[in-house]
This record gives sequence, structure tokens and C-alpha cells, in this order.
Amino acid sequence: MSQVLRRFAVLGASSMFTQLIAFVALAIVARRVGPSNLGSYTVALSIVAFLSLPISQGMTMVGVRDVARDRGRARAVTGEVLLLQLALGVPAYLVLVALSGVIAPNKTMESLIPVVGLFLFTATSFEWTLQGLGRMQEIAVARTVGQVGYGVAVPLLVGPGLAGIQTYAWLMVGGLALKHVLTVAFLVRDVGRPELRVSAGALRRRMRGSLAMGYASVMGQIYGTIDQIMLGYFSTAYDAGQYAAAYRIPNAVGTFSSSWLSALFPHNAELAEKNPARLRADAGRMLSVVALFAIPLMACTPFIAHELMVAAFGSEYGPAASAFALLIVGTALSIVDSTLMSMLMGLGRDRFYALVLTVTALFNGLANLAVIPVFGRNGAAIVTIVSELVAFTLVVHGAQRALGGLEPEWGRLGRIVLAAAGAVVVLVLMPATVSVWVLIAIGVAVYALAGLLLGTVSGAELRAIFSRPSPINEPAT
Repeated sequence: MSQVLRRFAVLGASSMFTQLIAFVALAIVARRVGPSNLGSYTVALSIVAFLSLPISQGMTMVGVRDVARDRGRARAVTGEVLLLQLALGVPAYLVLVALSGVIAPNKTMESLIPVVGLFLFTATSFEWTLQGLGRMQEIAVARTVGQVGYGVAVPLLVGPGLAGIQTYAWLMVGGLALKHVLTVAFLVRDVGRPELRVSAGALRRRMRGSLAMGYASVMGQIYGTIDQIMLGYFSTAYDAGQYAAAYRIPNAVGTFSSSWLSALFPHNAELAEKNPARLRADAGRMLSVVALFAIPLMACTPFIAHELMVAAFGSEYGPAASAFALLIVGTALSIVDSTLMSMLMGLGRDRFYALVLTVTALFNGLANLAVIPVFGRNGAAIVTIVSELVAFTLVVHGAQRALGGLEPEWGRLGRIVLAAAGAVVVLVLMPATVSVWVLIAIGVAVYALAGLLLGTVSGAELRAIFSRPSPINEPAT
């Protein structure tokens, strides 16, 4: 576990920095282009994400697992995945552009699809290969450089209206391209060029082996973005823009948590192959790490939601506050679900992963179809919470069967709840005139102090993060 936490610390620190840049950039863009243009961009990006997932997450998650289990095959696995990604991505992009006038509900979105469609190629950066190799520092560098380039350009180049949101879309693509260049350079330096002389049989096997994960990724994207897309079609661009602003911070939290999953998944895949007993013993500690962030996030956000939306995006985004507070709860639950599912995927339970996401996506889509036309963005946020509870029930059942039971650290979880309650009490008692940024700082400080006094994390555990990593085949302690 200490090795996982070290890797998470590296990626998490870079993720916090890059998400801060993204948050500031979106705050600038939201004020300049307005809710309707921002909503059109967000819906266009959600549509493109559906096509990208089999090309990106489906193949790359299996690739990460293969590289983590046998690092000597990194070049061969990378070559196979890259060729399949290009074979699927190029025609998908051409079809997307050709049909943009049909699938876009307004002219703004139609003009954005050819640019946003380039996100189909995000997974060709070899970031996933570096993840499988455990090279988290290199991933952090590539992400940071790309995001800094994008962040510097946004306030200088993005103007008002349609032209502004089009420029913003191009700058997003440019930042990703810069990250791609660096990840390619790191891979070539570390292990050499990908092996591109791949037989047709190897590509077919790679494709078949990735089908379950690719399907699951599509279901996950349907679940994760159908609310935003439905708001664009069944509500208004204004409502979609408010929802996009409400989702900005939950998305940032989700991206930060992806650093945790990026560090965790190779560890789980390796343990599943070499030491399943230790994987089961680690499960309770993994859930405690998640609880340290998720519980205070859910407890404290409602008390600062409105002020934070207004301070970040402007007074016209104040109505997004209630959706924001609800979406944070859904995001916190999703981190728990993803942590447990990472263990199951490490064990090769790809079909169960696909089943869970299918059930959750169907429930989410049908519920949103009924709720969004009546209750709009707040209804969509409530459906997200209920959907995460459905996923949680299924995942816990699957984890208990696959791992032979779960052993949460109930005492530590109770101390985390008490520490979060202390922060809530302080936020409630603070005068209304206090700046939201000061409130956030006070809440974090109170929670950290209460956690230290209650012993939510021990000194020995903190020292273990910086100690020599234990071999993967050691018994759990």
C-alpha cells in the first residue's frame, strides 16, 4: 500500500495543480462566452466522448494490466494498442464530422464538433503505458506541461461569444497535443519505440481481449454524461451551461481521484497475479484512504456551494449551487465504487464490470428521461446520486464474492466522520460575511487538526509512505 500511496502522491499533486489551472481557465471562459455557448461545448464534448471510449479506456485499461503483469512486453503491447486505436479513430472522426449537422441540436455545437472530435485521439499519448510501468513522475510532468501551456493561453486568446468558445476548444486540443509529445518522448527513452510490426492475429486477439472493457467504458460514459446530453436536448442550452458549471468542481475531484486509480490499478493487477491474499487485506485500507477525502467533501460542500459558484463563475451561475452540492455527493460515492471495481478488474472480472455499468447506465438513462423534462438540472443531479447507490450495491456484492469478503476499518471510518462533523460545525458558526475562500481554508484546517487529534492517520503510516517499498509477494501486515 505504501508504494501505491507514493505513486498517488506524485500524480495527486500534479492533478491538484492541473485542475486548479483548469478551474481558473473555465471560470474565465464561462464569464466571457456565457452559459449557452459553454453548454453547447460541453454537450459536444460529451458526444465525442462516447466514440472515444472503446478507442481509449477499453483498450488502454487492458493494456495497463498486461504491461503491469509483464513489463518486458511493453513495446509489443503498446504497438498493438496504437495500431488498433488509429484503425478505429480515423474513420470514427471522419464519420463524426460528416454527421455533425445531423447530430448537433444547434449551429454552435455543429461548428465545435470538428475541433472537439480530435479528442478521439487522446489515448494515443502512451500515458497508459507509463502507468503500467509505474512511471508516475513522467506522467505528472507531461500532464503539467500540457496544462500550463493551455492555462497560459486561455486568458490571452479566448474572447467573447462563439469565437471565444471555438478558441477555447482549440486550446484544449493544443494542451493535449503537448502532453502527447512528452509521453511519446518518455516512452521511447525508457523502453524504446512501440513495435509496429504486428501480425493480424495479434491485433484480432487484442481486439477480442478488449471488447468487454471497451463495452464497459461505453456504458460508463453513457452513465457519466447522459444527463448533460439530455439537458442539451430536453431542456435548454442555458440549463446545460448551468449544469456544466455545477459539474466543473465535481469533475475536478473526479480527475484528481483518477490519479488514485492510476496508481491503484497496476498495483491491483500485479497483486491479483502474484499475491491475491494481500489484495484482499489491502481492500480495507484502500477504502479508508478514499473515506479521508470523500466524507468531508460530502459533509461540508452544501455550506459553501452558492458562494463558491458565484465567486468562481460569476453571479449568473448562482442557480447552479444546488446541483453542485448534489453532484459532489455522487462524485464521492463514485470514488468508492471505482476503488472496489479497480480490484475486480485487477482480478480480470471485466464482464462483471461491464454488467455493473450496463445496469447503472440503463437505470440512469431511464430515470433522467423521466426526471429532466420536469425537474431539470437538479433532478439530473439527484438521479446521479441514486445511480451511484445502485452501482455501490452491485460492486460491494461482487467484491465480497471475488475477494472472500471485505473488512472495512470501522474504527478509522468513525474517526473520519467525527473529524468531518467538527469542520461542519465550524462552517455553520462562521459569519455570513466571511469570504468563501477563507471558509474553505478554515474547513480544511479544522478537519486536518481534528483528524490529527483523533488519529485518523498515524505517524507510522505516514512514515511508511516514504520508506522502501515492500516486495509484492510479501504477506500483508
